[in-house]
Amino acid sequence: MLAPDDVQGEVLNIAIGERTSLSGLLELIRDTLALHQVRYDRKLYFADFSPGDVRHSEAKRLISFFPAHALGEGLAEAVPWYIERFRRDAV
Repeated sequence: MLAPDDVQGEVLNIAIGERTSLSGLLELIRDTLALHQVRYDRKLYFADFSPGDVRHSEAKRLISFFPAHALGEGLAEAVPWYIERFRRDAV
């Protein structure tokens, strides 16, 4: 792990410890929403990378970050909260 001063100014993608494509992420989100009878069928539109985009997480190496959940586990916990929140706010 680097000292805090060595990490200052670094852009970190705090990720899940494994690579996931945007289309793979969307598929996981759709599958998790479907478990709650929510359908999401919008298409992804891809563009070139923008300056400042972080393609790979360096958090493990730089700050010894290890995620507490796998992506699917995190979505399983988060999605019901978001569904409830949006339903409540829509009323």
